[in-house]
Amino acid sequence: MGGQGLRRIDRWRACARVRADRDSEFGLMGGVVPVPGWEQMLTPVLQVLDDGEVRRNREIKRLVIARLALSQEQQAVVISSGESMAANRVGWALSYLAQGGAVERHLRSSYRITPIGLQLLDEHPTGMIEKHLRSLPGYIGPQLERPTVPAAKVIEQFIDAAATAVDPLEQIDHVLDHLHESVGTDLLARMNSQDPVFFEQAALDLLMAMGYGGSEGGAARARLAKGGGLEGVIDQDFLGLARLYVRAVRAGAGVGAGEGLITAPGVHDFAEAMAAAQTDRGVFLTTGAFSEAAEQAAREETAGRIILIDGRTMASLMIRHGVGVQERHTVRIVEVDEDYFE
Repeated sequence: MGGQGLRRIDRWRACARVRADRDSEFGLMGGVVPVPGWEQMLTPVLQVLDDGEVRRNREIKRLVIARLALSQEQQAVVISSGESMAANRVGWALSYLAQGGAVERHLRSSYRITPIGLQLLDEHPTGMIEKHLRSLPGYIGPQLERPTVPAAKVIEQFIDAAATAVDPLEQIDHVLDHLHESVGTDLLARMNSQDPVFFEQAALDLLMAMGYGGSEGGAARARLAKGGGLEGVIDQDFLGLARLYVRAVRAGAGVGAGEGLITAPGVHDFAEAMAAAQTDRGVFLTTGAFSEAAEQAAREETAGRIILIDGRTMASLMIRHGVGVQERHTVRIVEVDEDYFE
């Protein structure tokens, strides 16, 4: 994709669409109960500090998670940095309580409740929200400076919609998810509308960016797939000791495909092509999607050595490996160095 499209303001605005169901937006995947927001951590944090003892940050997080009886699935959810989402939200709750003087810091990453915190706990023993902190001296809260650049409009719109249920780093993660979703949709539309040779090259570029193609980067393109695409054998390792059979077809093209859906016959045909080429591993890419029967066939053929990559996954891989996209802006995120103030 050319850089011109990425620079358009409407591209930035398009990725700021907010879904009506906020729970779905913030991680209701596979039926897992969502992790409580940082506001829901406020009262539990004060409760674990209610005895007046000085506790380390890590201990507070552990005690709050135990008090909330979070499931293993909830505790397993992580943010982009790899940190537990629940622990991260406890950290933000601590930070905002410290801003308002409800807790005070002692030594390195240690906290103790204050008279203000005890009063808050007495007033809101069953839970509190961000607005209860606004009257506290020194409290600033989850606010971001809003410059006038187009990217800031995306963040501004999303944060306004998300209110204070999610901490700032998670808000940034969700904005990036929206951006990548928008760019991914654009990538697929462009690949489906371009000349077949263009799509063939894009698929090949992606495979090369992922490390396939051998020591000289030479992936053998046997022929164009029916309707435009890539089909052939490429080296799977640096020395070319293992080979991988690849087929990449655009939505609505290829054997067993209709209206962008690859069905089981298409996968069986792919397995036969693999066998004819004397390879036992294959990757089947499409800008469309695979039916459930096709996915089942891929698991059954050659002991599951066929990997299916649908359009959304293909677009995600292109973004991750820098194929058809360019870096628009880099954000530097900092936090207070606790060691410095020890």
